[in-house]
Amino acid sequence: MPRSVRVRHWMRHRAPPSAPDENGHCVQVAVAGRSVGLRDPKDPAGGSLVLPSPAWNAFLDGLR
Repeated sequence: MPRSVRVRHWMRHRAPPSAPDENGHCVQVAVAGRSVGLRDPKDPAGGSLVLPSPAWNAFLDGLR
């Protein structure tokens, strides 16, 4: 599994307006080939969590 993701664009995700206030917590998500990267937008140089796409999809399925 790759330890880093080279992407051109990180997308920010926030909870929907109907969700309880989470003090502005959000994550940035980037898709790069067969991997998905996650990072904290408040600390973009702090590294990222890289998952293979199937693991990311399983995580999302578990949220539903």
